[in-house]
Amino acid sequence: MKILIQVCSDHVIDTASTIRAKRVFELLEHRFEVSLSGYRRFRGDMPKVKFLLLFPYWLFNLVRVLLKGRFDIVYLCHDRYGFLVVKILQPVCKYKIIYEADAVVSEEYRGMGKSAMSTEFMHYLEGFVARHSNCVIALSENILEFFKRYTPNVELIPAFVDTEHYKLDKEIRTRMRRQYQINNVLVGLVGPFTSIFNRHYLTFLYNNLAKFDDRIKFMVVGNCPYRKQSAKLIYTGYVTNYIDYISCFDCILIPSKITTSGPLTKILETMSLSLPVFTTPQGMVGLYHAQPGKDILVFEEDELVAKLNELVFNEELMKEVSSNARAAVESHYSAKANREKLISIISSTLRPVGGRKDLPDTPP
Repeated sequence: MKILIQVCSDHVIDTASTIRAKRVFELLEHRFEVSLSGYRRFRGDMPKVKFLLLFPYWLFNLVRVLLKGRFDIVYLCHDRYGFLVVKILQPVCKYKIIYEADAVVSEEYRGMGKSAMSTEFMHYLEGFVARHSNCVIALSENILEFFKRYTPNVELIPAFVDTEHYKLDKEIRTRMRRQYQINNVLVGLVGPFTSIFNRHYLTFLYNNLAKFDDRIKFMVVGNCPYRKQSAKLIYTGYVTNYIDYISCFDCILIPSKITTSGPLTKILETMSLSLPVFTTPQGMVGLYHAQPGKDILVFEEDELVAKLNELVFNEELMKEVSSNARAAVESHYSAKANREKLISIISSTLRPVGGRKDLPDTPP
């Protein structure tokens, strides 16, 4: 079976969408013949004019890939506009379409205060995508419930991490903390802070910096165009060895204000590294198998500063939450826990609609 995984981003760059696409690729490549494709030179913070100029080129390149590749399945990672091209060529190329939804974008638009016209258009487009896919894969239960309105062919494969890769290495932690001369409690914030979802993290931090205990330092990881100078703050910029930096945190702070409709990758990665997460109820959306107070620490925004100051020095509690966080990820959000279901969905997608029976599950 030959599969194309298509993502609406430059798959060389790590974003939430490309990270998920790469994880799906890694799970499938040992069983199927898999290709990964994206829109080269795309950046999430690209100016709108440049994006609109390049978009037709990206779609034309997708057409070329589809016509040349002779794929059996096209697996779209949250690429709504690429879906339109894929659907148009489906009668010619004879592949099946699996659409992976990592959010309900229309609901996020509503939460961001976007115009009613934009929200309704996105709602219609998501319904169209669902109705015309052979299968929809939802990354969380609330996404699943949304797409069930439009198609019975929807399955839940939650956001997942490779727990063998995202595993705390104490030697790396010691080296990184020594490199940055960390003797205090170190709280991490992870960007990029050009994203509309992440910008509020900095606003919250800067507005409350003086209220945090003086024994706490903050490490701001990722592209950060505005940097307030303080002895409490360490900026790293964009980093490639991302896990090394998370490893040196004592906990991560995710003061989400905009509600996402799927679980945040940075939360699962931090939990997999056996580190506590402090977040708001908005950051918890989609994390049905993480229990507040046990696996993750969740407070309203106006409580976050006081609660972090109080709890981060409680070594026994931090150790317990860290252990519970890792266990929750291993049970529900690990690649191992979701591998066989994903492979089963891929293998069975062709069969119910009279697909080619002679296709092997592994490449020749």
